[in-house]
Amino acid sequence: MARSLTAAFAAVCAVFALEFGGVIEGRLFPVVGPVVLGTGEGQPDGSTMFAATSRKLRGCVFERVEWYLGQRRGARVAVPAMFRDAPQVRGIGSLSWTGLSVRLDEKLVRADSFADVIHHCRLRPWKTRTRFHDPVR
Repeated sequence: MARSLTAAFAAVCAVFALEFGGVIEGRLFPVVGPVVLGTGEGQPDGSTMFAATSRKLRGCVFERVEWYLGQRRGARVAVPAMFRDAPQVRGIGSLSWTGLSVRLDEKLVRADSFADVIHHCRLRPWKTRTRFHDPVR
């Protein structure tokens, strides 16, 4: 009986860690700092291209950026976003881009959107999710 309870508890802990481990780690130990967006330039496809800077705090491998229109704790919709700069291996320290493209008008990017970056950090069974952009209110 005790072994069954221990196994069940371990399974629940494993599921919790896989589901929330990356979010918790990203909040307590972010991989990057918040992005600083330069002036946006509207593109013919309706997106806005930004020059941007941030700071890489840990040596994890970048996977993707996820951008959303709406609220972190409310209604939201995913928005295409990507770095159009040439790929680079980036170490800890200052980061800069000339081609951060977000498929929104500049005003919406700044006032009503948020973004996270996803990294793979060594020896983790999850992907680490770090807050990257929050709206300026």
